Amino acid sequence: MTAPSRAERALLGGSALSAFGTGLTFPYLLIYLVELIEIPLHVAAVSLAVPAVAGLIGIASIGPAIDRVGPLRFAALVSSLSALECGVLALSGPSSVWMALIGVVALECGMSMTGTALQAVVGLLVVPDRRSRFFSAQAGWSNALFALGTAVSSLAVAEHGVSISAAMFGVNAISYVALGVMFAVLARSGSRAARPDDCRGSVRHYVASIGIPLRDPLFLRLVVLTFFISLVIMNQSEYAYPAFAAGSSLQPWVGFGFTIGSIAAALTQILAAPHLKARLNRVYVTVAAMTVAVSWGLLWAGAWGGAGFLLSFAALQSVGEALIIAVVPAIVLAAASESQVGKYMALNSFAFQSGRAAAPLLVGVIAIGAKEMIPLWVALGSILVGIAAMRVLRAAPRSARGDQP
Repeated sequence: MTAPSRAERALLGGSALSAFGTGLTFPYLLIYLVELIEIPLHVAAVSLAVPAVAGLIGIASIGPAIDRVGPLRFAALVSSLSALECGVLALSGPSSVWMALIGVVALECGMSMTGTALQAVVGLLVVPDRRSRFFSAQAGWSNALFALGTAVSSLAVAEHGVSISAAMFGVNAISYVALGVMFAVLARSGSRAARPDDCRGSVRHYVASIGIPLRDPLFLRLVVLTFFISLVIMNQSEYAYPAFAAGSSLQPWVGFGFTIGSIAAALTQILAAPHLKARLNRVYVTVAAMTVAVSWGLLWAGAWGGAGFLLSFAALQSVGEALIIAVVPAIVLAAASESQVGKYMALNSFAFQSGRAAAPLLVGVIAIGAKEMIPLWVALGSILVGIAAMRVLRAAPRSARGDQP
């Protein structure tokens, strides 16, 4: 296998650095806001929910901006803003409540925009047959560094108390500054982004240009598929899994399941990365969906068979998710021209986040009947998504199906 290019190594390192910084600050963010900034719990909780809603609007609308500015320059700008917001949180106190709240919302939205811009960067700097490998390695190392960051933050808080979180926000700010500099250097030294097909500057034309990818029938099918993958496969481990286990003999093992799943996902992504082939992306998605379906069957059996089935579910389900995370963005990028990668990835991210937002609602609807049937319904949904993927991805462009010379 060809060694990663310098740009690929920089992107992998930047993603891992960002994940480590997020791991430092994420676990104790709510506690930090309540205990150190002295924000009421209900206000702090709402402030953390706002970015999810604002993010749906923001992610869908930033595509044309990414294409016009260039993905690397856009990522550099957003990383710099995220560094500023981390600094704001590090310096905030009881006398600057509003500043802290604005900082939280801006930081969470900035992280979402950075992720979308980085996916667009891959479309410019990574050749098609390497994209699924890159996304797999990126997700694996990011998961590993996020886990390291959460471990460091837990040890630091145990030793020094929640007040140490201010220093960790400072460290995260430094990491974002480093990311911004790296992206700016890559933007200057690497190939420039292709000139967008719609370079007029009016607000009206900007808004109209957001939906350009939806005129592509293939992309429209891909974005609908992404929504259902997110709704049924990618996010039900967060909602349907604990909902099924709550109040049962499996409940004490829920946390262990998440731990096993995180380890399985990271190992799968890191070990599989060198072996993924673009021409097999359609097969990977289908196999992953069926793997997730089997895992939910194991969880259902766990109600009678015990914790071993639950842990097997967690590992197998995470393996399926790990493959999908690597492959789906590569397929979407293959459908986009270089001048449109920002719009394509923004709308694809919007579809994924919409599925994530609707995932708990799906669990609520399923649980109306019988909670015991939740795993079987999710398994059936995963099978249907796998069948849909076989049909949709059959029409994928050649660069998504076959390795390039």
